[in-house]
Amino acid sequence: MNKDTLIFIDSYISNFDRVKVCADLIKQVREFYPEYKIALLNKYPDSWRLDSLVDYYFYYGDSIMVGAPPQELIDKELYELGYVYVNTPLGTCENWVPLTGVTDHVASIYNGFILSARIAKSLGFKKVFKIEYDSILDPKEAQFIKEDLPKFQDYLLYGKRQEGKWAKDYHYLVDIHAIGYSVDLFEGFDYTLSDEDWWNLCGRIGYYGKWIEYIIPSVIETQRKTKRLEGITYEGKYSTIFPNTSWDVINSPSYWTEKWNNQPKICRISYDSGKTEINDEAVVFFWNEKEDNLEIECRIYNSKDELVFSKDITLGKMYWAMDKIPLTEKLRIVNKNTREGVTKTYESFVSPETIRDLPTRFLYEKQD
Repeated sequence: MNKDTLIFIDSYISNFDRVKVCADLIKQVREFYPEYKIALLNKYPDSWRLDSLVDYYFYYGDSIMVGAPPQELIDKELYELGYVYVNTPLGTCENWVPLTGVTDHVASIYNGFILSARIAKSLGFKKVFKIEYDSILDPKEAQFIKEDLPKFQDYLLYGKRQEGKWAKDYHYLVDIHAIGYSVDLFEGFDYTLSDEDWWNLCGRIGYYGKWIEYIIPSVIETQRKTKRLEGITYEGKYSTIFPNTSWDVINSPSYWTEKWNNQPKICRISYDSGKTEINDEAVVFFWNEKEDNLEIECRIYNSKDELVFSKDITLGKMYWAMDKIPLTEKLRIVNKNTREGVTKTYESFVSPETIRDLPTRFLYEKQD
């Protein structure tokens, strides 16, 4: 039995679907890594008897939901507001996330790193390999990971990259679906049990945000300033490194499952790479990121309820289209989106006075 590395499964098992996928992962880990012991960290109070399937079981429910960042951080442009985006030959459609309601559980995820490292150390282990519970491992790719487990020292990172136009040069992200670290990597760091704790952590590591994919690398780089760290890092997206493994199998309704719903998106416009924006025009951006075809009907009406824009289009996966419309008065937008025979209707309004409140923006690479 390997006493060097403890495999930790990080979970929130609140219903039977989560129980099943977690139980399946435990069985996979037993099969692919038989010489390693398994610990299950559950952030939901019911164990659903999964504790009987692992060597160690721990319940942790003492976490917070991080609220909106202090206004001072926003005013000083220190807060890293997250966004997703679509690159096109004409420019980039940005879809900015709200300040709250998306990754507010980040403290719970971070605390899981601290807790798992401390538990593993108390049990005599030197390293942790943590896997998120809603993962389905591909056998060959699991073997690829297995070869790295005895080799890494302080960290094992998959998916290192920089994304987005606005990322600072010294900030990079890593995927945390599967990640390795020594039990001493977080030495000197503590749990975050209040908003104040969280923003103090951010100040210490030089990253003000609520994205765990940036938090962990920032902790590593902070530790590197005073410690000699060695590890293994794979660059590129997870989909390239692990093309046959499924991550995030459980997708509860959230911002991430609905971020591109309500098509098309009405977008603010910038012709100078985001330095300034205009309020007398808007981009109508059509996008489908999912496997199934998306049928879109868009109707836009002016203040007299006259039809000023109309478009019907069907988009396959990763297809986009766009138009540009004048914005001189309040407009009413009615979108009908049909996927797999299910139709949803959305209604919204935009005007020259409210367009700056939209989370979506189109950055033109060059003016028409």
